[in-house]
Amino acid sequence: MAVAYHEDYPAHYDEFINDFAEIITSKDEEAIKAVTQTLRSQRGIPIVVVTIGTIHDYTSGHNTIEGFATGLFNNWGIGSREKNMGILLLVAKEDRKLRIELGAGYGRRLDRECKAIVDKVIVPQFKKGDLSGGIVLGVKAIDQMLRGKPPVPLTQKQQITHFIIDVVLLITVISLV
Repeated sequence: MAVAYHEDYPAHYDEFINDFAEIITSKDEEAIKAVTQTLRSQRGIPIVVVTIGTIHDYTSGHNTIEGFATGLFNNWGIGSREKNMGILLLVAKEDRKLRIELGAGYGRRLDRECKAIVDKVIVPQFKKGDLSGGIVLGVKAIDQMLRGKPPVPLTQKQQITHFIIDVVLLITVISLV
């Protein structure tokens, strides 16, 4: 699909995936839709994936991926106004930038997890040249994060730390009984 130039933002054509840069394979598109549709129906949380060539194709007035993502998120009205729990995964292929934009309803509590998803899940796939696969894994990791599961695999050190904390908590609870 060709991008119309000189618009503030692209006009969305799909509820879940808007692949203006044409980088998502049809197989990966099916996988993304399966995750996003399930999350939307079970939790009422929309994840919208958008790929563009460059943010400079649009006259939004934003020169950073962060500003563009926030503006696009608000322009499209991602998520409900009441809860503001929508999520945007934006990839600007030519700019070599990506952003996970969270609705204000999340506050800052998931920022660290989103950064980990970008750094440890999506970017490694992008570096291998697999943009489509990186987006799929990113969407799956976001889904895991929203379901309270670790979005990225824990290192052995982190697993040991979590185990020790669990044991200490268990001992504390037992001693209180």
